[in-house]
Amino acid sequence: MKKEYLEILKKKYFFYKNKWNNKINRNGDNSINFIKSSFFALFSSIILLSGVISLVDATIKDGSAYDNSRWGRLGEAYQTINESENESIIFIGSSVSYFGIDGKCIEDNDKSDYNYYNLAVRGDMPYLRILETEYIIDSGPKKIIIEAGPNTFQKGIGSVEERLRWQIFSLYNDIEKEKIEHLIIEMDNKYILDNEIDRLYFKQKTTGIGLDEVLRNFLRNNDDNSGDGHLPSKDSHKWEDSLKTPPVSDREPLTDLEWFEYVERLSNSEFWIPESDKNLNRMAFDYMIEEFSNNGIEVILLSLPIHNDLKNSIPNGSWDAFNDTRNELQKNHTFLDYTWENWDQSYFIDPIHLSSEGRQKMCNELISNMNH
Repeated sequence: MKKEYLEILKKKYFFYKNKWNNKINRNGDNSINFIKSSFFALFSSIILLSGVISLVDATIKDGSAYDNSRWGRLGEAYQTINESENESIIFIGSSVSYFGIDGKCIEDNDKSDYNYYNLAVRGDMPYLRILETEYIIDSGPKKIIIEAGPNTFQKGIGSVEERLRWQIFSLYNDIEKEKIEHLIIEMDNKYILDNEIDRLYFKQKTTGIGLDEVLRNFLRNNDDNSGDGHLPSKDSHKWEDSLKTPPVSDREPLTDLEWFEYVERLSNSEFWIPESDKNLNRMAFDYMIEEFSNNGIEVILLSLPIHNDLKNSIPNGSWDAFNDTRNELQKNHTFLDYTWENWDQSYFIDPIHLSSEGRQKMCNELISNMNH
């Protein structure tokens, strides 16, 4: 990035130098003061722009610019896992896994020497995860536990706005598109930043948002973003624990009306209607588990508990596709299915996300049911 940026500046410098030399030859010494002041203005602008880009970069990485720092920090997370002395187990999935898995709890209570990392991302779906396949493999985990619930196999791949995740991940990590291009719809290729010009342009577009966040953090005297979706910087003492147990914002309990409306919204959403056919999510899912298996990584599939209110509101037969998919996948992989278990209200903060009590219960369940 810096090399190409400096090369652009160098070309501009020699262009203006030649232009101004010609001006001197025509106008004599009277142009010298103008040239000196112009150079001073140019290099002052360069220094200022460089500082602005640095500030903007920080707001992208810490999640304050786009409200999710996991996108920008995942590459560093995989590097940390690769450098770990102990063998590792990685969880990936959506907010269901983000809220539901406490890797530190499993690690502290398990009798093995594994490190357990929860790299779930809010709004995740298999199609959006495929850019990370090679990074997961290169991190060298012993096992990978992949969320495989009813929401995993729905056909939706999110809106254009959700491709922001690809832009931010590829802003900091090189992507080998050749291996996954058959899975990516043509219009989405532009969201993979594969050269320094595109990356610089993306940062430039973020300038307004980034500077607003810098000012906001300054006014509240707090640059430590925490809560849902955020990760501290790699040099933070909180880094390792945040990779294992994602930070969760405090939430007020839902009122009865809010709970009812949430259930109604989910039950009417296509996001919770799985399909049996080979849609993009299923194709991406199959590609990842095949790549992981081919590279010696044991794949375990996991469907977490869902509150009875939502299960009872789903039209009859709507989840038959999920049951069929589970039966197919468990022929070749361990499938831990808690979908149909009936957990008490205290274990949920809403119909699909576990509470702190739910995470503790899930921790105990996984320790009991995972074969090491």
